[in-house]
Amino acid sequence: MSDGRENEAGLNKGKRIGEYFQISPFFAGGLHGLELENQENLVSFPIVMLGPPVGQKYGFGDFSEKPVLRPNKKSYKNPPKDFEQFHSYWLVSRRVKSVLEKFDPESVSFVECDVFHISGKPLDPEHYLCDVVRKVDALDEVNSKVVRVVDGDGDRYSLTGDQEVNFNIQKLGGAHIFRQNKMTGIYCDAFLRREFLAAGVTNTAYFKDVSIRK
Repeated sequence: MSDGRENEAGLNKGKRIGEYFQISPFFAGGLHGLELENQENLVSFPIVMLGPPVGQKYGFGDFSEKPVLRPNKKSYKNPPKDFEQFHSYWLVSRRVKSVLEKFDPESVSFVECDVFHISGKPLDPEHYLCDVVRKVDALDEVNSKVVRVVDGDGDRYSLTGDQEVNFNIQKLGGAHIFRQNKMTGIYCDAFLRREFLAAGVTNTAYFKDVSIRK
């Protein structure tokens, strides 16, 4: 595990092995402009956005009704793509949902929602709220190059800068998408990335290679 110091010799770095990826809709950008139309029925004080209930870090509570997502014409740029951020959750396409349910159903949770196009018609294909609920403690500290930080939030790992991450396959326990203990972000392996691409999720900007270099 790295102590955070830069390589003073300035040696050329090797190529990442493409084994693990941080996955996020933020990497691809875009503004879908969606708003939660029935927010007052689904979100109550002290919570200010749609997210896990109080005392729960991930997943969904029992919604009293189906979330309704409708674009605000002033902030709308494009209809939602395969991966989008919506409040505390992902908003994913039908094909993303199909891949996750097929290859790692225990790691994810979904909620149906009604999503509308700027025209007022229901969005086709359907999109779903999604959260990654599996958390592991599988970081390979020997081969990873991350910075351990101790601050007011406790002991954690930082991926700021140009870090390299590897995971212990045995400790992953078959997970293909997961959260790592003491580390922010969501990660997937090369297998799941290939399945996404094969299913037509071709925007590689969703996947940031954080693998170790050889």
